Amino acid sequence: MIKWLHSFARYPQLLRKIISALFLVCGFVLATVLLIMAILIMIFPGSLFALLGNKLGFNTLYRYDCLWNWILGGDIDESISSRLGKSIFAGHPPVFFSLAQDKLVAVFLHQLDHDHVRTSILPEEGLALTDEQYHSIINDDLGDALAALGVRI
Repeated sequence: MIKWLHSFARYPQLLRKIISALFLVCGFVLATVLLIMAILIMIFPGSLFALLGNKLGFNTLYRYDCLWNWILGGDIDESISSRLGKSIFAGHPPVFFSLAQDKLVAVFLHQLDHDHVRTSILPEEGLALTDEQYHSIINDDLGDALAALGVRI
């Protein structure tokens, strides 16, 4: 490294400035990307491990989801997706303060995980569902479920 630095001194001044600028810009960009990654991992703990199929990472994400559900006024043992499903399909109070916003979030989740909100309902957690209510929701045709979200097939 020292040898390279001595040879660097012999480069033309313009070339030294260009190399120095590129080095500093690349270092800044790399540091920024690493900082963003660190923040995302702190905000969504376990997300990297969950993506890799690690059960501990998935459980960490699930508990984080439950924490945010509790902050939004739900039960600490229920996920936001479960509350969304109950709000949309069982007429329970909305999670995000209006049924329209709940449906919007549910449609986005449906794009990432097919029929996510309906299949994520936890009937015994939070405001409980009777067995009849739960089975009628789960046994609905997917087309009817999407129609409840406002998505036409």
